[in-house]
Amino acid sequence: LTSGCPTWWSLTALHYHYETQCLPNPLSWFVHQLPDIMQRFSVASTFVIEIGHPLLFYCPFRTGRILAAVSQIFLQLLIILTGNYNFFNLLTIALSLTLLDDRFLFSVTPQRLRDRWRLKVPKSNGDDWFWEGIILFGLFTIGAFVSYFPMSVLQNGRVKFSMDDVKKLSGWVARYSPVVALSWTGIILAIHLAGELARQLKSTGVALVSRGAVVRYIFSAVAVIACSTAFLASCVAFSHGLGSTVEDVAILPSKLMTLSYHKTSHLHLTSSYGLFRRMTGVGGRPEIIIEGSLDPKGNDWMEYQFKYKPGNVTVMPGIVLPHQPRLDWQMWFAALSSYQQHPWMIHLIAKLLSNSPPVLKLLKTDPFPDRPPLYVRCCLYKYQFTSYKNNQTASSDWWFRRDKTEYLPAVSRETEPLKKFLKDNGYPPMSESTHYEPNPWADWDIVQAIVLVVLTRCV
Repeated sequence: LTSGCPTWWSLTALHYHYETQCLPNPLSWFVHQLPDIMQRFSVASTFVIEIGHPLLFYCPFRTGRILAAVSQIFLQLLIILTGNYNFFNLLTIALSLTLLDDRFLFSVTPQRLRDRWRLKVPKSNGDDWFWEGIILFGLFTIGAFVSYFPMSVLQNGRVKFSMDDVKKLSGWVARYSPVVALSWTGIILAIHLAGELARQLKSTGVALVSRGAVVRYIFSAVAVIACSTAFLASCVAFSHGLGSTVEDVAILPSKLMTLSYHKTSHLHLTSSYGLFRRMTGVGGRPEIIIEGSLDPKGNDWMEYQFKYKPGNVTVMPGIVLPHQPRLDWQMWFAALSSYQQHPWMIHLIAKLLSNSPPVLKLLKTDPFPDRPPLYVRCCLYKYQFTSYKNNQTASSDWWFRRDKTEYLPAVSRETEPLKKFLKDNGYPPMSESTHYEPNPWADWDIVQAIVLVVLTRCV
């Protein structure tokens, strides 16, 4: 929202997201066909889960915290089902798991695992408040929809808040979250310490803390300091995303936040980066298609097919996660700008002109197995999913493409600007042509990973 992207403000971001994300999967096509009202409702739900529910991370009722965590995990699972984001969502789920206490994890653990691991029922801390948490979470969620996303908003896409409202809320959260988090943590530690002293007084008649408790409290204090430092550093990056300064969002000394940020910046704990902060590919995702030709006159072009990114319109999108296909992923970013901003593209073309075996192994098909092409060029298309509404599903096509333009002009091994570029950027000169036999097991990366996990488990 702070980016001002009109698709988020009009609740139409998911009209484009599924087909324009880096690497769609098969389910992306089907979810893309959902009715307009469902797409808008999904965007509104994303706002509630990602903006509203995180406030419940500090809820005094454990049920509220658990439901907030479950909502985050639910959203990440939906993203996993509808796209290929390697381990990105798994990291977010891992962070959300820290909101779940031992009693909740014990309740969802199968009985046979409890017996096998000899798990004991965790003791209650007296903060169950089950129905209070359910009611608070329900009122919070329903209130957010009724106040900001009623049916009229879902129908016309005009949200009932402004950019100033978003910045005020964001500034309020950044300003008071550190205080609330630190205060609540201190209260919890104080309660546990008082309970430990009371137990020692009852059992021994002396209010002393055991050695094990001292170790636990020291560990807790170190953890609180480390987390507080990371949180204060994140407020600096957060303020940059709002287009403001640390002083505008700080209730704690701004120098303390700035110091935390600079002292931990080399660890890359925080950043203001937001995935799909602005929706790309509105009107069709730009897609680079690399072609080669053996014709001395530069005719009869044949396409290189990648393993995972869109190319052949009849090929179903693949399932990749948790693998991160670096080349296919970077091709998505390269299509958003010119090749001059992505020098590695020129190096890739030079390798294709040499039939480099390591590079060809990254591709699905090589149209020139016997000898390298004389020319290679790159074309830019606009890709969109076929649609039920437009009767485009009669064929087996998953995509349709249009607006073919030139991305990189045809080059050969004798092209002087290409040779000069390789030399100026420290790349080795193009090697002699080599014959390359495709590896029939190249597409079995996931199977190999599963076999490795099974063998490791057996050992």
